[in-house]
Amino acid sequence: MNQLLIIESIQPSEMDLAMVRLADWMGVKTTIIRHPTHSDLSEELKQTIRNGEVCVAAGADTLAQLSELSALVHSMSEFAAGRSVSMLVYGIGGSSSHITLMERLGCRAIDGVHHVQKLPLRFRFSTKEKACLQQLAGLEFSEEVLLGCDVFKMAPSAKDEVSPLLFAEDHPVFVHAQAGRGNIGLYLWATNQIADVGAPASRGTRPEDMYQWLLPAIVYLKACFGSRCWHNPSVRARLIIDDPLLHPQYGFLRYDALLHSMRRVSYGTSLAFIPWNYRRSQEQVAELFQANTNLLSLCIHGCDHTNHEFDSDDEMHLTQIAALALQRMKVHHERSGVVHEEVMVFPQGLFSSIALRCLRDNGFLAAVNSSCFPSREETDLTIGDLLLPAVCHFHGFPIFLRRSPDRIIDIAVDLFVGRAGLVCEHHEFVQDGFGNWEQFAAQMNALDECLSWCTLLETITETCLQKMASDDEIDIRLFTHIFQWTNQLEHPLLARLSKQEPDPASIREVRVNGQSRPFHIAEGHVHFDAIVEGKASIRVEILDEVAKPVVPFRTSLGYQIRVGSRRLLSEFRDNTLARHPLLLECAKSIARHLKLTGDSR
Repeated sequence: MNQLLIIESIQPSEMDLAMVRLADWMGVKTTIIRHPTHSDLSEELKQTIRNGEVCVAAGADTLAQLSELSALVHSMSEFAAGRSVSMLVYGIGGSSSHITLMERLGCRAIDGVHHVQKLPLRFRFSTKEKACLQQLAGLEFSEEVLLGCDVFKMAPSAKDEVSPLLFAEDHPVFVHAQAGRGNIGLYLWATNQIADVGAPASRGTRPEDMYQWLLPAIVYLKACFGSRCWHNPSVRARLIIDDPLLHPQYGFLRYDALLHSMRRVSYGTSLAFIPWNYRRSQEQVAELFQANTNLLSLCIHGCDHTNHEFDSDDEMHLTQIAALALQRMKVHHERSGVVHEEVMVFPQGLFSSIALRCLRDNGFLAAVNSSCFPSREETDLTIGDLLLPAVCHFHGFPIFLRRSPDRIIDIAVDLFVGRAGLVCEHHEFVQDGFGNWEQFAAQMNALDECLSWCTLLETITETCLQKMASDDEIDIRLFTHIFQWTNQLEHPLLARLSKQEPDPASIREVRVNGQSRPFHIAEGHVHFDAIVEGKASIRVEILDEVAKPVVPFRTSLGYQIRVGSRRLLSEFRDNTLARHPLLLECAKSIARHLKLTGDSR
């Protein structure tokens, strides 16, 4: 069964609508039952029970209005014999009708609901429900909730009857209990809203500010549906350090110390390498990269790393510098022997949507960036888009989100919803040694025993969302035009694959293991099928129409002098001024005044 029954009143609430959209976002089908009678629910249960489990969700206001609630619970208890029945009740507050509702549901372990007013509010996930909470177990976050929140008051005898999943200021706000005759898994959520994954997202939208209104619902759906809702089978992480040359030391970063640290704590690093430096790598450092390809790798950081380099509407110029970046990296490989990943990290994190199309046309696989929003353009992204493993909204080119290592909860949420734990840093992160970073990396490793710090290339080309459609069929959403996937089961599966492609006319061919496959375009996605034998792997290639030849990039002597000066000054800042904070701050102030920084034009 891959279906959620949602009980609504005649006029659905905003929380009801948000729950429907969240279930759809997670790949769960919903059946809406509006103001049901005993016979209505019984019939729906009969329809869904044939395939096993029953999962229900309803708002507290809706259930409190049902005159036949006891009969509905009785019906669910009857159907629960020998199978799993779960029910989420959301929107619980302190009204007398809600207190009565919990009593009628048979959950007497909750003695009431009271309000907590504090700024900020501290939330904490239970440490005892790892199977349900997965990477979130035991972690905390704080939110600026001006109106406070409602929490449950537990009866003295409730210790063994209720399992708190999320606390607010050490009071349960989301709990797992038993209802009926004890065979209905009841999830109770004291909340006044559910984050709407279909809501528009602007540049200032932060899913991190919605954890308390989003994560409990996702926890419930994942607990109910498991492999039958969208999930990423690969749990990956990577540290990405911007700017360093391949010299024994750059700023505070020494490569020998970095290697010792990676072996000591177990993590992997990709260097965001500026192609302008393609002739400057030193042999002994290149040998370190060649001898430690799993621990150390290179991706591409701009081309010349000028100010607002990829934040432009000049398509010809963007195409030329993207091609030049790859050309330089090819020469770098020939000279140093160090391979590179065709993944772009944008200088200053700034880009235009046209830049993404130019990267795709030149053969880049993806971008990794601190923002998924083009710098100067309005978009129609949604909150749900920001929670995906990658955003393919712009010309089908994937942008993978990376973040600073400020809060372990954010990395945990990334892994929980299927994103890779990509962390960005500069050389200053080891200014005081590797201790702080190693502590954070160890926390990341503790989040999931399956966490792998493989190369950035492996991470992005193996990232997907998948769900079992039946015992013999699996749905897979991929994000890159080169994709690798392994059937972990012993028997063959029919894999139904899809990828978001807003510009379908650009696709020439789809290949699976080198063989051309029929495909079709529907609703902005390319769809195709493949039979994958048990324990076998497939390699997918989505090939674009042949791009026009790129006109060679020609620069004036003045441009070359400006770029060279900028790079040498940046290195002077990192290698010398960084050790003198007052001088560094003066230099930054001068750079801002001369409009040489990423926040100026």
